[in-house]
Amino acid sequence: MNSCCLLELYLDGDLYGWTINSLDGYKSGLAFYNKDLGDIFVGVCPWLITGQLYYHKGDIYSLRLYNRSINSEDVKNNYEKTLKYRESF
Repeated sequence: MNSCCLLELYLDGDLYGWTINSLDGYKSGLAFYNKDLGDIFVGVCPWLITGQLYYHKGDIYSLRLYNRSINSEDVKNNYEKTLKYRESF
């Protein structure tokens, strides 16, 4: 693996897990999705080789996609603002 990319998953504002992908794999994914050749799925992971779908078995209240990197402080602030917003009604 030449260079790599760190991908982090946060749950309720806290780091839940992470993984490292190769830079080549990341660039390959960008080339695929940036040309509208593939769909992005939320709540289901398709395994295209077999055609099987693997569904998320929980609740997803909020999902945010960014066009830039955000840090753990940004994640925590977003989570706290979301909680405040929910309490307002």
